Amino acid sequence: GEPAGRRTAHALRAAFGGWDGGRELRRPLRGRCAHDRLSGAADGQGRSPQPGVTRVAIIQAEAARAAAPDQLQLLTTAATRPSPLQAIAVRAIGRLERLDQIPTLLPLLDAKEPRVRAEAANALAQSAGGDTASARTVRERLMARLSQERDADVTGAIAESLGRLPVDSPAVAGETERALFDIATRYQLVSHIDKSAAGGRIVGLAVT
Repeated sequence: GEPAGRRTAHALRAAFGGWDGGRELRRPLRGRCAHDRLSGAADGQGRSPQPGVTRVAIIQAEAARAAAPDQLQLLTTAATRPSPLQAIAVRAIGRLERLDQIPTLLPLLDAKEPRVRAEAANALAQSAGGDTASARTVRERLMARLSQERDADVTGAIAESLGRLPVDSPAVAGETERALFDIATRYQLVSHIDKSAAGGRIVGLAVT
């Protein structure tokens, strides 16, 4: 069956608003909004991307797996500087699944914009992949962020990312699961346990 920690993460993700790793960013663009987003015009975040950093350029760099040095530089520049395109660039870096990008992503867990923090959590889990040492580093930072995060969508993204990371011992698995249950308690969630399932399993969480 599915590990309890991952079931918990999935349930938390659903309960905390259903963050989906960028669905909003993938919606069709229309009219002036489309022009602004594609060209990188500033919006509510108050700062425009650097010249040459456009939504199209980010998508192209991601599609090419940032094979050229200038493509990787474009993604890291866009991901580390506040702008309307920052979250898109963070998500693109995560999809590269590169261990060497973890140091770039870790500080973004403390970004001002919740959307960027959520994408950073997801991208870190993608980047760590099955590497145990990297997963350990990412887990520690996600747990630290989880203890202070107040945005529901970001909390759900962190919970899911924790559930995706490989664990190298029962102690780590237990610690991760306890952290997820602790955050569930902090948000006043009630778990419904299906006693008939083998070992018991979480089947849903509801906000009280």
